[in-house]
Amino acid sequence: MINPSILRKIYKYYPLVYEQSNTKKVKLRKKKIEQKVLYKKKLLTKIITIAKGYEVVDWTDSETCCYEFKILLHKYIDLMDDDKMLIKSLNGERKDLRIFISVLEPYYYMFIEKTSYFDSEDKWEFSTEKSNISEYEKLMGEIISYLSKKGYIGLSHSDVLMLVPEVETTYKEVDNVTVFDCLFTDLVKII
Repeated sequence: MINPSILRKIYKYYPLVYEQSNTKKVKLRKKKIEQKVLYKKKLLTKIITIAKGYEVVDWTDSETCCYEFKILLHKYIDLMDDDKMLIKSLNGERKDLRIFISVLEPYYYMFIEKTSYFDSEDKWEFSTEKSNISEYEKLMGEIISYLSKKGYIGLSHSDVLMLVPEVETTYKEVDNVTVFDCLFTDLVKII
């Protein structure tokens, strides 16, 4: 069951299917998206400071409802222009901490993404790392502490996967829209 408080907040920015002519909600969402540039640098600078020794990338898309940052979880390894060269240097496996911070409401979601590359098949595989994360708990804890002090609330994996009734987004149709799609981005698929 979706948290009614989160649902009310989402409906502030997304018209229900039967009220598509309600441009007031769409304008409010677009205004928040346009304003996000102002705060992004501060967030990014602090996350870079917290993640000392790790490469941090601003992955924010200008049209989404969030800031998105990726932290390469291989200490003292620089990103390379060529993803294949990087992943080969990491023995075929890369881990990134992906952080999504909503610009609509004070929520965040983060997870560790594992990328594997199989050179012999020229095949990429992406998954969510759910075990073996203890070595990153300190880093994640510091980020969570910082975001909490700024008033952000972390959402769980089950929270972000909840379906939002009677709403559609740019890339998701009614009955397929999740909390993640609304508060963060519908360009990324959470599994």
